[in-house]
Amino acid sequence: MDTGLAKVALDREVRDLSGALENVVYLELRRRGYRIRVGPYKDKEVDFTAEKDGRTHYYQVCLTMPQDDTFKREVGSLDAIRDSHPKTILSLDTVMRPAPNGIEHRNVIQWLLE
Repeated sequence: MDTGLAKVALDREVRDLSGALENVVYLELRRRGYRIRVGPYKDKEVDFTAEKDGRTHYYQVCLTMPQDDTFKREVGSLDAIRDSHPKTILSLDTVMRPAPNGIEHRNVIQWLLE
């Protein structure tokens, strides 16, 4: 989502911070040299499938995951992928929740600063 075009089209400020955060992650993945696919994996939503040098990494992006239903939704999308590629949830949370099956929950600001 281009927030500048959305502002012009809607003639108001765009307040969907989750879309803006996804844009930041997408642009950072591109800057790091990844080829990116967006869209569903089977019947689950996966924000980004990033590929570089023959390696794949799956990413989910959300503002925060304090509620169990949000946590289950974000983890469930990645957990449904039955391969051995890394899977990461990026959020603005400062307290990381442990996720099953090797799924990593990371603070997006720290990830951006790497």
